[in-house]
Amino acid sequence: MIVAMYFLMCFYLYSSADEEASRRSANKEAVVIVAVVVVITLAAVSVPHEVFAGSFSTADMTVPQIAVFYGGAGCYLTYVLGLAARWTRTYARTSRRSHATGLWMAAVGLGAMAVACAIRAVIVAVRWAAIEVSQHLMAAMPRTRLMVAMLSTPGRLADLLLTPDGRSSP
Repeated sequence: MIVAMYFLMCFYLYSSADEEASRRSANKEAVVIVAVVVVITLAAVSVPHEVFAGSFSTADMTVPQIAVFYGGAGCYLTYVLGLAARWTRTYARTSRRSHATGLWMAAVGLGAMAVACAIRAVIVAVRWAAIEVSQHLMAAMPRTRLMVAMLSTPGRLADLLLTPDGRSSP
């Protein structure tokens, strides 16, 4: 998932600037993703496998490595999805109506996914501090992310399938 987010960022970087500037930006972002992957990998391998058994809602976040694993990944996802939402919104403002509709829907979906990841990062921090989080909230998080993904998909598909004159492509 994290590598997919890096490639999403590269898509926007290479779409928005000249080739040299895009390459420099992508290289800077590659350093960030490598750092994130190294940190969460070290966190994951430094604890017994049994500690990671279960899911996000059942993980013991008071174990620092577990909190670093989930928190690091969550913060990176928030960062990339937030940037992608901003860039998509920018493209939607300058696009023709047939493309703008899909881009606006995608921007809303990406922004909502960024907010959901940010909420999860806050939950990690709260649980790391050994503060109890409502089981209702924990149970709602996966459903919320699924709903956001389902709502944003039509926008992405609409943008891909519509031609400039607004008719479906063959």
